[in-house]
Amino acid sequence: MEGIKPSVETYNTLLDVLRRAGEAQILMEIWKLMKNDKTEPTRTTFNILVDGFAKQGLYMEARGIISEFGKLGMQPTVVTYNMLINAHAKGGQLSKLPQIFKEMAVLKLQPDSVTYSTMIFAFVRFHDFKRAFLYHKQMVKNKQTMDVSSYQTLLAILEARAARKNKDWRALLAQIKSKTGVKVIRQKDEFWKYYKKRHKCNDETN
Repeated sequence: MEGIKPSVETYNTLLDVLRRAGEAQILMEIWKLMKNDKTEPTRTTFNILVDGFAKQGLYMEARGIISEFGKLGMQPTVVTYNMLINAHAKGGQLSKLPQIFKEMAVLKLQPDSVTYSTMIFAFVRFHDFKRAFLYHKQMVKNKQTMDVSSYQTLLAILEARAARKNKDWRALLAQIKSKTGVKVIRQKDEFWKYYKKRHKCNDETN
């Protein structure tokens, strides 16, 4: 078996294991070995590397991968930017999120429900309700929506963490509870019926 180069599938499997383990340094070493072997990468390779570096806070390295693959004719997709946004959000790099979001428009990439959900949750968790409200309005305008479970989670975060006197929070909560905010969800009637019923039961038991 000596002298036989690993296939791209083998490399991708190894890279993904390292990504999941958070071994960014070894991830880079295997990527360099893959290039030295002249093994042609795939979009799967691209996404594994971007996600692996970004999640470890190595944002410049992730950007470098995007640039490197761009030269190979593989431009970033919505999935790529969702990974970048998610990594920056989890790393507390909220100041970078609006710029990353704007880059999508420059590249003519249409944000999806995952993009908006990640942006909204990131700002809500850090109590920046004004920006969370802004991205929720954009999400509704562009006919994107979270699933029912995500809405329930968001409502729970708002009700548990947000200060009652915060006007931005009250505006966001009102928007989410309104028909405008959920009109594209097929299950909306069942969801809101369940939500009201749950709160009614809580009031009766208190």
